[in-house]
Amino acid sequence: MSALGSYPLNIEAMEILLSLSKEVKYGELSQLKFQDKEIFNIFKKLIKDKRIALMGSSIKGLQILGLLEFGNLSFDNVFIVGMKDSAIPAIKKDYSLIPKDIMYALGIERVKKEYEIQQYYFNRIISGSKKLNLIYPDNDKDERSRFIESIIWNKQSENKDINAVKINKFVLPRFSVNYSGKRKHAKTKEIKEYLKNMHYTYSKIDTYLNCRLKFYFRYVLLLDEGVKIRQELSDGDIGNFVHDFLRGALYENLNSVKLKSLEFEKEYFKKLENNFANSPYFKFREDAFMIKEILMHRMKNILYYEKQRSYKNIYSSEKKYVSSIEAKFGDVYKLNCKIDRIDSNGKGYMVFDYKTGIIDDNIVRKKYLDLLSDFTRQNIKKAIKSLQLPLYKYIFEKESGLTVLECGVYDVKKAKINIFPGDVEVYEKCIDVVRSLLNEINTGENFEFDNEDKVNCERCKYFYICK
Repeated sequence: MSALGSYPLNIEAMEILLSLSKEVKYGELSQLKFQDKEIFNIFKKLIKDKRIALMGSSIKGLQILGLLEFGNLSFDNVFIVGMKDSAIPAIKKDYSLIPKDIMYALGIERVKKEYEIQQYYFNRIISGSKKLNLIYPDNDKDERSRFIESIIWNKQSENKDINAVKINKFVLPRFSVNYSGKRKHAKTKEIKEYLKNMHYTYSKIDTYLNCRLKFYFRYVLLLDEGVKIRQELSDGDIGNFVHDFLRGALYENLNSVKLKSLEFEKEYFKKLENNFANSPYFKFREDAFMIKEILMHRMKNILYYEKQRSYKNIYSSEKKYVSSIEAKFGDVYKLNCKIDRIDSNGKGYMVFDYKTGIIDDNIVRKKYLDLLSDFTRQNIKKAIKSLQLPLYKYIFEKESGLTVLECGVYDVKKAKINIFPGDVEVYEKCIDVVRSLLNEINTGENFEFDNEDKVNCERCKYFYICK
């Protein structure tokens, strides 16, 4: 039996969804062609501002109100739920152009005023109620609201009794949902054609190696988290800034003689100053000066490290390559890549990828060849962290006809390069792995979950739709 009619708001929600679907289907843009992902994004934007009113009467029935909506209303029985300290009082983190310390020195205490307003409204609610029920989670993660602590303390002091306030504990019933358990998805004729024409990158291949279903959701269904405008600075924002700066500062055809000159050093730091001042990631942030100091320190270390290195010139910076690879049975698959940096020392070339996050010093395991003697997905995962560098080497050599002497991960934090093993057998095994995975992606009838991959499930963004 459908749950649609069991709750009034379900029907209202469904009416809104049906109305919007008709707008998309029969509207002015209905004749234009969009990708499924674009249609879904348009639908999300349309539904974002839709609201369902909680209709009721102030003199009868159950009223659902926000803290500030009570006004001068009084009720006999009041239930306030979610009374954890991080929610009530709800103090917003204020990113002002003026640092907090200066605001406090000037006597501008917005957080304190916000707290006092919420304290006033809370006191107004409890003073107008005959029976008050404050509900909060009792666990190791959340603390009960300071408003509750204040009430308990006042009652204990007034009655001189530590048990003056009655606290009832109860356990909410647990609802179990029967999932379909569909842990495999068919490779239809259309999907197989799509996979055959796909341009494969190292990230797609790495994703498939780590989890077949994650590859299916991300690169076949094109499901991904939307980009949110947020106040918090993410690791991706830092990474984007560093990549943009290094691409412009350590540019194509820059030779090592010029890089070591005082003139270049001045240009280098001037560019860093300008990039930071004009970056959308750091504008209007009160902690921008701290981020700037950290970046200046990191980039200074990078320049010092570059001066110690031995190479002739930078051959290319963030250059894109399109290639192909022939797998078993003569199948040819398309490859794409964008190599952060390629250096030349006059005898050969060095391929590097900038990384700003945490980097494992061991790019491949010591027992790499032993593990790959038994060619299974799990052994491959144990043997190597990523197929990025060998794939970059393969694509560059094939498309340029030039020889790569070494390739490595450029650790921006530590200002050093972790070199991929130069053993030809290791590199050739990696390319065999790429061929094997591409064949596996394009053959078989299903994308099926591998129980050995479940160690990453809890942190996966597709966790709920995958169950």
